Amino acid sequence: MHETKTENADNGTERSRIHTDVQANLHPAWQAMIRFCRDLGYGEIACVKIHDGVPIGAEVATKKIRWC
Repeated sequence: MHETKTENADNGTERSRIHTDVQANLHPAWQAMIRFCRDLGYGEIACVKIHDGVPIGAEVATKKIRWC
């Protein structure tokens, strides 16, 4: 059982390193879009404009309100 905890701890460290590497290599426009999605929480983004593999904006962003 102790070996499993060690493996999980190492795996978490590896994931953190990979996340940092990906974030460092991610275009700032993608980082901004990811932040927007995270801040939106729950909703829809319609018609995302992509030029040369980079998001340049969205025409419509709608936030849904849940009552229950």
